[in-house]
Amino acid sequence: MTRASYVEEACIGWGDSESTNGSGNGELEYPVIPVNQQTNTVETPLCDVILPYHTGALPYVEEAVRSILNQTLAQGQNQVVLHLIADGILPEDDPVVSQFEYLANVRTYYTEEAAGPYVGCLQAFQYLESDYLAIMDGDDIALPHRLEYSIRKLKETNADIFGGCMLQFVDYRNQDDSVLDRWNEIPIHRSVKRKDGYTVVNCTMVIRRQVFEELNGFRDFFCGADIHFIQRAFDAGYRFHCAEEIVGLRRLMSSSISNNRHTGIGTDVRKEIHAQQQSDFQAIKDGAHPRKFGSLDQHRRSKALIRSKPEKHQIHNLEIHVTHACNLACKACSHFSNENVGTNVSLASLTEQMSFWSHRIAPKQFSILGGEPALNPELTEIVRECRKQWPDSRLILVSNGFRLVKHPLLPQALEETGCELHVSIHHKGSEYTQKVEAVRELLNEWQNEFAFKLEYRSSSEKWRMTFEGEGAEIRPRDDNDAEASWKICPSKYCPQIFEGKLWKCPQVAYLRLMNRKHQLSDEWSEYLDYQPLEPYCSTIELKEFLERKVETICKMCPAENYFFDLPSPLRSQ
Repeated sequence: MTRASYVEEACIGWGDSESTNGSGNGELEYPVIPVNQQTNTVETPLCDVILPYHTGALPYVEEAVRSILNQTLAQGQNQVVLHLIADGILPEDDPVVSQFEYLANVRTYYTEEAAGPYVGCLQAFQYLESDYLAIMDGDDIALPHRLEYSIRKLKETNADIFGGCMLQFVDYRNQDDSVLDRWNEIPIHRSVKRKDGYTVVNCTMVIRRQVFEELNGFRDFFCGADIHFIQRAFDAGYRFHCAEEIVGLRRLMSSSISNNRHTGIGTDVRKEIHAQQQSDFQAIKDGAHPRKFGSLDQHRRSKALIRSKPEKHQIHNLEIHVTHACNLACKACSHFSNENVGTNVSLASLTEQMSFWSHRIAPKQFSILGGEPALNPELTEIVRECRKQWPDSRLILVSNGFRLVKHPLLPQALEETGCELHVSIHHKGSEYTQKVEAVRELLNEWQNEFAFKLEYRSSSEKWRMTFEGEGAEIRPRDDNDAEASWKICPSKYCPQIFEGKLWKCPQVAYLRLMNRKHQLSDEWSEYLDYQPLEPYCSTIELKEFLERKVETICKMCPAENYFFDLPSPLRSQ
């Protein structure tokens, strides 16, 4: 069977260019580029995915992106790194980028003028982070196992390029006769071996990064460059693995690059590209090196591809509990630390939780709290990690001081990270004051050797009753004046990172811990129904959350201050 017929049947992608005739036999006289023999050292299926999209694909891009983000990779291992390229779409005109730019594994770019998806791949190559490169269309859908399956097969067979199959479907918004006929004719597109080469369905393609670079990447055609690349790879002696496995869904529509009236099959653009392909294949047959006909060297340092730099949202303060336990029992603690509602939070968990937000939020001040932070044996490492996560924030560790002696390496970490130590004084009684003196002596010794900012602050003055009762009998104030409650709230600028989510204040966040321990009464139901902000929220949702002031939930706290003298919080030994 001729190559032309297979192109029509199986090589559909950004390009599906018209029939081409490659050189074919793989037995060339020029030096063949060495095939990769080494074992891949990456133990996890880490892969870069390049997903360019144009204006015609905007209604479908979100679905394509989510299909990559939802890949079934091994739990706890490296993620896919997704490169989104808005081809000829400025950020202010792009409804897609704000939905995904906050994700740690998503990179976003744009070009001021449309150059086509293959040029976008060449331009983004400099930003790749893994050993594998996968291609994705902005209007197609990857099945959840696509990348795991593809990379596993490449490793098992020691192949250089993978190709699978795509089940074709007609989008309900583009059901004209031409696309319906095409769907009836070819319901499944397959990557197959031919006598003179291979056909690889573009959006199933996974390539070893080294191979892409050795071949100098795609030629900078607007469309059809996938066919050109695959033929050159075959002629250069690289190894393919084509599977019958369906790894994606291909959307048929009249507005795609493959079908529209400007770049679709039969257009002048296609004819010109086809003619150039034929010329290149003939030159390779005559002895030219396949690398000569790639365009990576020309575009890999291009300034036309502009990296989007989403601005972090500026806020005054952000806080996190490194433990929910406390060695004091301050009556009516707004964090419920006196209730023994929880234990330490591990360094690994805190790192993950902060990483959800540290690339999206820029707090002027980041506070390390509890409970009593010094109860966490990993405190020194936690301080260092907090500085990594929040490099530009004023970093403050708040402690009652009594357990700091357990952390002899902490003062060095405070100096090296610029973290301030604030010691909170919770009582003025003689017994408490005597214990504080021992803390002062310790910290004086620390400051004789290490330079860090130390501050003592009284926390018991104007101590207020936030809720009525204690333990399982606790009740909300329910003054039914949310605005008045918010105006006098001491925590109104104290959002919390808790269990990876963003919460309005400590009272709202740690109420959940109280409920888990005490199974609170139905009076708390509406407040326990509060929905924190999830890490996968959109940029718009995050902005709205951070700018939100008074909310209905504010009425669970008092609308006027109820101050009282705090009894000694020292726990009986």
